[in-house]
Amino acid sequence: MIEGQYTKNDFGSWRSFIFDCQTGNAEELHIKTHNNSSAFANPTATIMIYNGRQILVNTFFIFSEGAGVGEAGELMYYHYLDSNEVVDNRQNLTNDLRIYPIPADKFINIDCKSNSDFCLKSLTGYIVKAGKIRNGKINVEDLHNGIYILTINGKIHKKIIIQHR
Repeated sequence: MIEGQYTKNDFGSWRSFIFDCQTGNAEELHIKTHNNSSAFANPTATIMIYNGRQILVNTFFIFSEGAGVGEAGELMYYHYLDSNEVVDNRQNLTNDLRIYPIPADKFINIDCKSNSDFCLKSLTGYIVKAGKIRNGKINVEDLHNGIYILTINGKIHKKIIIQHR
């Protein structure tokens, strides 16, 4: 997710978008809260465990311009994931490439050639880590819990979840 402002200096025009790093396109997420807030900034989405179940947690900052009654400031929503929405511990990209575990704690294991280039980006598009894959692993101990996009050799893009125990 990324944020954008339709009208310069108009905080009520802030919106959240889903960004496709493969195409470079962003589509507005038509989000409204229960009280009709529509101006969001600093969007985040994280999958975590709560009461033994996976949940999707979304946080936003709501500007007073464009805010519903009582909703200006930080806002957090969560949704329990159904069993068919639960993220698998292994996700296949192709028949010959596996990335695991997901969620990752200390390392991401990648069954690919060593010395392949990788790039990890936040959902807002910031590069948080880049380099060469060494011995089929990427150390993620220094990253915050969250969802990232992993790119391998500039071609393969995969969602990665970091959740430190």
